Amino acid sequence: MDSQARRALKALKSLVRLQAVARGAYVRRQAEAAVHCMQAMVRLQMRVRARQMLAKPNDEEGQLLQS
Repeated sequence: MDSQARRALKALKSLVRLQAVARGAYVRRQAEAAVHCMQAMVRLQMRVRARQMLAKPNDEEGQLLQS
């Protein structure tokens, strides 16, 4: 391989490495956002279930107590 081809190959390898780093950072940000949303959903679900537990047992319409 001549020196120009070696430089081109080295530049290409560097570019591929840089792309992998950038994609990894992007995927980590996506995963963090997904975890954050899931935690919010769990907190909301806990609130709903807590209110259901406080509901009157003889309430036939299933209306929840206002807190």
